[in-house]
Amino acid sequence: MYAVLQVSLEQPIPLEALEAAVMSTETLAKPDCGRLLQNVFGIVVNNLSQEDALGFQAGLQSQGIETEVVDQASLPSLPEPFRPQSFNISPEGLSFDDYTGQEQLCPMSTLVFAAGGHVKHLPNIARRKLEWAQEAMAHAGNINHLEMVPDRQAKEVVQFRLEFYFTGEPHRLQCLADESTIVRGNGQVLKFRDQDQLDSLLVSLAGQTPPEQVNGGIKVAAAGQDYVYPSIHAFEEEIVWSLYRLAHDSGG
Repeated sequence: MYAVLQVSLEQPIPLEALEAAVMSTETLAKPDCGRLLQNVFGIVVNNLSQEDALGFQAGLQSQGIETEVVDQASLPSLPEPFRPQSFNISPEGLSFDDYTGQEQLCPMSTLVFAAGGHVKHLPNIARRKLEWAQEAMAHAGNINHLEMVPDRQAKEVVQFRLEFYFTGEPHRLQCLADESTIVRGNGQVLKFRDQDQLDSLLVSLAGQTPPEQVNGGIKVAAAGQDYVYPSIHAFEEEIVWSLYRLAHDSGG
């Protein structure tokens, strides 16, 4: 299968351009364009045949938008994250404590990419609640009673994410902060409500890391602006695209 990639994350793709491009494919249609536009964070579309991918690319090119068609097998897969107890960033690198309390150091020379920011997501929590229900009883008609039922009204929440990617073990460090989780970084206990300190952490990363090795969330924070990724998928897709570009541009 093939994917169509942006050549730059700053490249705008209007809805009208997507609607024109899907006309050159067998598997996409105009109703798909709204979903595609919402999820463009480097990868415009994936899971296409080569013929459809090239047709989609040609359709965008006719609208003045340059893209790249790649075999999806060439896109990196994100490793499983390791969540440290705490971490500290210094000129030597990133040191962290694992769950045994032992400290490890990842030299800055092994840092490939850093990503951070605020992300919307739907927690995968099986919630249950009490509701009134009716039960038919012989000789007694319907009887009301309380019973536990699944809560189908999942609430979208915002979470702070910080991830580091290295050439060696553990490859991917992930720190999360939300209403029930904290981040221990640089000698501080950072709670989700400490937005200024969390943003300051991103700003410090922007100052220590080349711009091509940080994500948009870090760059936005460094510019003094607010931004929330629409989903975990969008946050991770930008990382996949960035890692691909880094490897491609370096000849890897």
